[in-house]
Amino acid sequence: MLDDNNDLQVYTIHDVEKFMQITQRTVYDHMKSGNLKGIKVGNKWRFTRKQILDYIQRLERKVEIKKDAKD
Repeated sequence: MLDDNNDLQVYTIHDVEKFMQITQRTVYDHMKSGNLKGIKVGNKWRFTRKQILDYIQRLERKVEIKKDAKD
């Protein structure tokens, strides 16, 4: 789905759901919290490859921080 040669392609909420294996509600929750940034086109949300990868990196950092806090 997130092909390196497709930097200009945009993805839908459904694409993010399928790729991340999460629910639509979870996608919206991450958008509301600011973890996942998107672009609203009309009444639909779209995401660039970079926005999705940045979202994944933010999640990875949170896991690392929580792990470090337990040590």
